[in-house]
Amino acid sequence: MFSNGDYNPLNVLVDHAGLTGWVDFEYSAFEDPLIGLPKFLFWADDSGWSLGAQVGLVERYLYRHRVTPAEFAVRVVLRGLTHLHDCSPDNPPKRMVGVIEHAIETLEASV
Repeated sequence: MFSNGDYNPLNVLVDHAGLTGWVDFEYSAFEDPLIGLPKFLFWADDSGWSLGAQVGLVERYLYRHRVTPAEFAVRVVLRGLTHLHDCSPDNPPKRMVGVIEHAIETLEASV
């Protein structure tokens, strides 16, 4: 699917009538629709991303579309490694590393 690559709720424009637009398309591309969801887990403590964690957006989406934990874990690891590549190797985001480690454990358990 075509995606802006950044599902952050702060990129959604709304007014009294509802959705009016979407911004932040510098990394837009055709991509797996599941690959953007791990960001809600990586940055669940960030003010822009926390809403997704608070309402269970990822879990609801995965349940509704019958995505298994192992299928999603692959996307978590891939997206996480992409983000870690851009981080300081001396101080990677602890939450992100924990989410990636959990995804790896999920994959190991599914084999």
